Amino acid sequence: MIGGYHVSYNNVFPDIPDLEYIKTTIGCALDENGDPFRFSNINVLYFSLEKIPLVAAPAITCDGQEVTITCDTTGADIYYRMNQTGTYIQYTAPISINADTTFEAYAQLNGDKSKTTTEFCMYDNGIATPVITCDGEYVSIACATTDATLYYRLNETGTFSEYSDSFEINTTTVVEAYAESDGQTGHTAKETCVYSPIVLTAPTILCNGDQITITCNTANAEIYYRLNQQGSYTIYTTPISILQDTFVEAYSSYRGRVSSVINETCEYSPVHHYENDYLTFRIRTAGNVYWRANGSLTKTIEYSLNDGTWTSITSAATPIAIAVAANDVIKFRGSNATYATSKSAYSGFGQGEAGTSGQSSYDNDAAEFDIEGNVMSLVYGDNFVGQTVFNGSTYNFCSIFKKAKCISAENLILPALTLREYCYRAMFS
Repeated sequence: MIGGYHVSYNNVFPDIPDLEYIKTTIGCALDENGDPFRFSNINVLYFSLEKIPLVAAPAITCDGQEVTITCDTTGADIYYRMNQTGTYIQYTAPISINADTTFEAYAQLNGDKSKTTTEFCMYDNGIATPVITCDGEYVSIACATTDATLYYRLNETGTFSEYSDSFEINTTTVVEAYAESDGQTGHTAKETCVYSPIVLTAPTILCNGDQITITCNTANAEIYYRLNQQGSYTIYTTPISILQDTFVEAYSSYRGRVSSVINETCEYSPVHHYENDYLTFRIRTAGNVYWRANGSLTKTIEYSLNDGTWTSITSAATPIAIAVAANDVIKFRGSNATYATSKSAYSGFGQGEAGTSGQSSYDNDAAEFDIEGNVMSLVYGDNFVGQTVFNGSTYNFCSIFKKAKCISAENLILPALTLREYCYRAMFS
């Protein structure tokens, strides 16, 4: 550091505002003209000097319709200009903008001047930027601003035209679009839509016992079908339930194009939909089904034995025993978001742990059973069908069948799509 300048070796001596001072300070390396001294067979190294600003460069913050400029140097004055025109003026308060604006600003204190900060601030008038969707041969434009009018143009040429509906392209095309509302114009979106010919495929008919599913590999294609060659074709939206052997015809359609008609004879066979059943135990051997608390976590549920009345039971350290015979069917429902707080603190149907409160050995009289049905009946009661989200909790079914004499859980339905931490942890172990 020499006189407030940062010194580094270089082979070019730049123009320096305070050159006279530097000549005096390091004059041994300069001649009277400010050039490096040169001696016979010896070149004296000289320096590149860069002034270190003593004032921090300002920060420009854009907030859609207002711009704020700050400086970390206490007491520094800030000066700015917009769009690289005019003289710099002193900043005193946030600046309102009504169009995209480029800001330049510097700070100054006691004659020392900071570096200049440049920032492009995008104006936000509340009108959403359109979304351009490319679909191989077609382009669609949408805007989140209600009642906005959309305008577009292609390949960056010509004037913008009002958009009304999706349009077809036959080559890769650059699409620009903006929205207008209440006399104000939003930002322009730009997208290169790559042309890709769409191949319309015929649908596929899938027979599944008592349901028919129809699919098509062409994205966004509509499917139409009819049954047993009767009536007009109907648009397909959801799986079709049948009660007898059924002849199915179907075709796909996309933007005026129609595929060939395909057909399939679907043989009816009843399929049991376990997702529509309460959590159910089918008893294999006589004994007891236990509902107990481990770690003092008590939960209340209800059970129905052989479609009888619903009976309420609450888990405790001393287990609740439900006497059952072979071939009995017992169903369960409840309204608890979770049945555990950890792997060892839970309410469950399993055999008890040896040495825990109220017992000295495993339950030798526990019945063997198969588990089936929808486990969500323990969370949503009678309204479990179609439920795929756990409530805001963790460990929902952790350890709930721990050490149970379960022979098969092949038809147990765990339908949750939105999971929680440890929701199925150690359910049987």
